[in-house]
Amino acid sequence: MDKTQNTSLISKIILLLYLVVGLSPKVVEIEYEGFQWLYFSILNIASLAFIYSQKEVLNPFTIGKSAKHFFLIFFLFFIASLVSIFQATIVSESLVHIARLFNVIVATFVVFTLVKSNPKDFFEFVSKVCVVLLAYHSFVTLEHFLGNYKKPRTRELYESFLHFYGNINIFTASLVVKLPFALYLFLNIKNKFWKYFSLLIAFTAILSLYFSGSRTAMLSIVIIFIVAVVTRLFLFSQDKNKKESIINLICLLLLPIFSLLLMLNVNRLDKNKMNSISSAGVFVFNDYKKLDRFIAKNPEIDKTTVNIDNIEESFATKLFKASGRSSIWTSAINIFKEKPILGIGYGNYKVYPHKNYFLNKKSVKGKFSKPIRVHNDYFEKFVETGVIGGLLYMLVFVLVIRLGFIQLKKENKEVALFLLLSGLAYSIDAFFNFPLERVPVQLFFVLVAGFILALNHSVKEEESKIASFLFVPIILLSIISIFSNYLVFKAYSINTAIKNEKVLKKRGDYSFTYSEMNSLIKDYPVLDQDGIKMKYYLATYAAKDKKYNTALQILTKETNPKSHDFLMKKQKGEIFLKGLKQLDSAEYYFKEVFNIYPSYKFNYTMLKNIYKGTKDTLKLEKLMNKYTSLNYVDDLEWINKTDYYYKKNKDLNAAIKTLDSGLFYRKTLSLVEAKQQFKKHKNVDNYINKEATKKLYDEVIAFYNKGKFNEAKTLLLKMLKNNPNDHFAVLYIGIMELSLKNYESSVKYLTESIDKNIFKDGKAEYCRALSYEKLGQKEKAKADYRAARAKKFPQAMSLPESKYK
Repeated sequence: MDKTQNTSLISKIILLLYLVVGLSPKVVEIEYEGFQWLYFSILNIASLAFIYSQKEVLNPFTIGKSAKHFFLIFFLFFIASLVSIFQATIVSESLVHIARLFNVIVATFVVFTLVKSNPKDFFEFVSKVCVVLLAYHSFVTLEHFLGNYKKPRTRELYESFLHFYGNINIFTASLVVKLPFALYLFLNIKNKFWKYFSLLIAFTAILSLYFSGSRTAMLSIVIIFIVAVVTRLFLFSQDKNKKESIINLICLLLLPIFSLLLMLNVNRLDKNKMNSISSAGVFVFNDYKKLDRFIAKNPEIDKTTVNIDNIEESFATKLFKASGRSSIWTSAINIFKEKPILGIGYGNYKVYPHKNYFLNKKSVKGKFSKPIRVHNDYFEKFVETGVIGGLLYMLVFVLVIRLGFIQLKKENKEVALFLLLSGLAYSIDAFFNFPLERVPVQLFFVLVAGFILALNHSVKEEESKIASFLFVPIILLSIISIFSNYLVFKAYSINTAIKNEKVLKKRGDYSFTYSEMNSLIKDYPVLDQDGIKMKYYLATYAAKDKKYNTALQILTKETNPKSHDFLMKKQKGEIFLKGLKQLDSAEYYFKEVFNIYPSYKFNYTMLKNIYKGTKDTLKLEKLMNKYTSLNYVDDLEWINKTDYYYKKNKDLNAAIKTLDSGLFYRKTLSLVEAKQQFKKHKNVDNYINKEATKKLYDEVIAFYNKGKFNEAKTLLLKMLKNNPNDHFAVLYIGIMELSLKNYESSVKYLTESIDKNIFKDGKAEYCRALSYEKLGQKEKAKADYRAARAKKFPQAMSLPESKYK
C-alpha cells in the first residue's frame, strides 16, 4: 500500500469517527450534548494533526477560490459572534457556544481537505456508513413500534421509545439527513448488494420516521422524494437502461406511500380500521377513548352554558400558530427589535428576558419553562449577532447552495444532487429546530459543505496558497475549544449530581451539605442549563441549613436584571415564607413573579396559600381569576376555582358556568367529570356538610374497628361519589382495599393519595409498601418504606433494615 492509499484509508477512518458521534453513550448519566461536543473537538484536533503530517499528500494549504470565499465568510461570522459578546447577558454562555461554532468551522475544513482528492469515492464511502447507521437506528425504532403493534399510538407508547438521542427531534433529524445518501447508493451504485440493501434501509428509515411522528422530518421526506422523482423524470431520456430507470422510478414513488400505509395499520387507535393520515404526526393521550365514552353516556355534558368570543384569525396567523413555534418566534422578533445591530450576544437567547412570552405562556402542568432556542437557527443568529452577523450566516448557506447548483451541470451531478437533498433536510430542520447545537445533525452541514467545496475544487478551479502559519492559531483555538468543552462536560456532570440530589430531596433525604454543594459549583462556565442556575440550588441548601441570610445574599448577588430571575425571586419568597415567617416579604416576591409569569404554577400556589392563610378573599379571588384568564388550559385550577366559589356562594348554575368556561378552551375528561358531579346535585343539600361528614367518618371507623372492611369501603365510595375531592376518602379506600387483600386496587387509591401530597405522616406510603410487598414488587416496596421512614411514620421506623435497604 503506497502513501496515498494509506492516507486515503486513514481519511476514511476519520470520516467514520465523525459519523458515529450519534452513537456516543450517555456518559455517567450526563447529557448527550456535553460528551458529543467534547468528542467532536478532540477528533478535530486529531484530524488536524493527521492533515499536517500528510501535508505533501493532502495539500491543506492549497484551496480554491470558492473554498476561500466560504471560509472567509464563515470566519467573518465567527468575528461577528465574538463582537456580540459585548452585548451578552452571560458571557460564559457566549464563549461556550462560540467554541462550538469554531469546532464546526474546523470540522468543515477537515472534511474538505480529506475528500478533495477524490470526492466521489469518499462520498460513496460516507453513503455506505450512513446506510449502516440507518439500518441500526431503523432496527431500534421498528423493534419498538412493530414489537408493540397491538398497542395504540398513544403518548405512553411514544414516551417509552428509547432512541438514545436525548430528544426525538434530534433522532429524526439525524435519520432524515442520512436518507439521501441511501437513495444515492440505490440509484447509482453498481454493486447489487449495496443497491438493494440501500433500498431496503431507505424503506425502513422512512417507516421509522413515520412511526416517530416528527412533522419536520416528514416534511423533509415529502420534499426529498418530490425532487428525486422529478429529477429521475428529467434525466429519463438520458438513461441508457430504460427498464432499470422505470424500476427505480417506481421504487421512489412507492417507498413513501407503502411505508405510510404500513405505519397507519400498526398501533391502531381503532382495531377495526387503520389510523387516519393526520395521526401520523401526533400521539394521542393514553385516555383518548375515555372522554368520548363519557360524553356518549352523558350527552348533556357537551352542551355549554357560555359563549366566549373568539377573535377571527387570518390564514397566515393560523399557519404561523400551527408551526408550534409562534410564541417563541414572536418573542424572538420583539427581542431582535430591541438590539438589531449587534444582537444580544451569541448563545444568549435562552437567558435574555422574554417578557411577552412569559406573560402569555399557557401550561397544563404549570412548570417553570422558558425558550432555550428560537427553534429557527437562521433567525436566532440575527437575534444573537444582529443584522450583520445574521446576513453573514445566511450567506454561508447561500454560497453552499450556489456551489451545489453549479455542480448539477458537471460530471458529479448525482453526488451534488443528493448532497443538496441532505442539505435541504438539514435546512428544513434548521427552520423549525436548532441543529447547530446538536452534533449528530450539525455534522451533516459539515459533510455537505465540505463535499460541495471539494467538488468545486476538483474541477480545476483557480488555486492559490494560503499561509501555513495560519495552522498555528487554528490548532491553538482548537485546544482552547477542547478545554471549554471539557469544562462544559464537567458542568453537566455537576448538574446531573444536583438533579439526582433534587430527586432525593423529594424523599426528604439530602446527600450534600451546604459546604459540599458550594465546593461543587464552579465559576466557569456559568450555564443557565435547563433554566436552573446552580446558585439557586446553593441557596436552597443554605436555607436547608437555616442559613437564611446567606441564602438571601446568594440570591441577591445572582439576580441579573438582564436575565430571567424568576427562580431567584420565587426562592426569596419561599425563604421569607417558610424560614423567616415574614408574609409581607414573601407575598412581595411571589407577586413579582406572578405579574410577569402568571402560569408558573408553584409560585401561584404559594401566593394562593398566603391569601388562604390570611383569609384575604378579595386578593385570593382576584388571583384565581387572573390565573385562569391567562393560563386557561389548566383544567385542575378551573375545578379548584369552581369548588371554591360553589362552597362560598352555593350557586350551582354559576359553578357549572365556571366549568364551562374551562371546557370552552380545553375539553378534558377531568373537567367533564367535574361538571357531571355538579349536575348531579339538585340543590345545596345534596352536598354533605361538615357535620354530616364527621358522622360518616365515625361510622367508617366503627366499621373498620369491627373488621367490617366491605361496609367501610362502601360508605367511603359513597362519600367519594358525592365529593370527588375528598382526600380522606381516597386514602382510606386504599387502606380498606389493603385490608380486603385487593392489593392492586389498594395501590391505585394510595398512589392517588400520595400524588395529591395532602398527608405528610407517611401512612399512605407505608400502606402502599405493604401492598407492593404482597404483589411481589419488592423494589417499589422498599422505596415506599424509605419514604415512610423519612416522614417518621412509627411502624416504618421499627422495620428491619432488610425491608428498606
